[in-house]
Amino acid sequence: MNPRDKASRSLVGFAPLTSALLVVALLGCGNYSNEDLAFVEALPEQGDLQASLPRQGTLTVNADDWYRTTKALIAIFNGAVEKSLALIGSIRHQYPTRRINHGRVWGPYPAEDKPGWSWMMVMRETNPAGGGSLFTYQLGFVPRGSANENALIAVLSGTFAPSATTRGGHGTINVDTAEARLNDIPLDNDNLASLKGSYANDAWPRTIELTWIPVTPNPPPAQDPKGPGDSSKSHYSFQLEQSGEGRVTYSYDDAGNPASLPGPAGLDQFGVVSRWQPTGIGRADAKVTSGDFAGATITHCWDDSLQTSYKAETSLGGVQAGDPGSCAYADLPTGF
Repeated sequence: MNPRDKASRSLVGFAPLTSALLVVALLGCGNYSNEDLAFVEALPEQGDLQASLPRQGTLTVNADDWYRTTKALIAIFNGAVEKSLALIGSIRHQYPTRRINHGRVWGPYPAEDKPGWSWMMVMRETNPAGGGSLFTYQLGFVPRGSANENALIAVLSGTFAPSATTRGGHGTINVDTAEARLNDIPLDNDNLASLKGSYANDAWPRTIELTWIPVTPNPPPAQDPKGPGDSSKSHYSFQLEQSGEGRVTYSYDDAGNPASLPGPAGLDQFGVVSRWQPTGIGRADAKVTSGDFAGATITHCWDDSLQTSYKAETSLGGVQAGDPGSCAYADLPTGF
């Protein structure tokens, strides 16, 4: 079972919003007003939803397998975020096309690779009862020739609540392709159903949560003895302390491993927690939570040169090597 390969197969190629959109020349005259800037600053940036490992640039051929797995999975989700926010990145450099009551509109701009459709983004500001501001945004399609924001078929939406005392805030992001599919709008990834997430960067620890769901479960329901469902769903969370200590938790199925299909107990489901110190020393714990290999566990620790210092793999017949005292963390993560 190689979860790194599974994760790569599941998520590489995800590009729901990487259209060759427009190179718009709608800059108009004048400058952003302070209110305009508040809307622009509420848009998520790639750094808000991207994670990193210490010493990422020093990976060698001798690096621990589960350090590599953690690094690969972070890179996959970072890539998904980058592609999802590519269009927003373009819009951040454009003045709003028009102002609406408590909101701003960008577009419509022709979507050249989607005949009959134009891009549009709508942002609105509300003031919740508890105080502060809440910005909501929707980015998607309107029929070519329409400028009606109420006709928008959203593909990317989200919220942002800026902090009243520090830079940043907390927000949500949601890629949902269902309505676009119902309207036969061509999408760059035919099997993406949704990418849902949240983030907070105005306090410690910094946090990111993301869940990826395909349209068609892999394998198809007929091949999974447990029946239909979103068995290919992958969940990912990242937490970073001010000290530089970090943690990634993720769960996914092993549909990419032929050895696990089919089986009387259904598809193998994995849960993984990877933790590290600012120096790079770290530990990963993996567990098969359901399926034919349920209960199998893997623990890998790596030193500050990123090489394996200890491993114990019950899924491989009880393999154990190295010094458990070398691990950055002596115990299993809470709730594992």
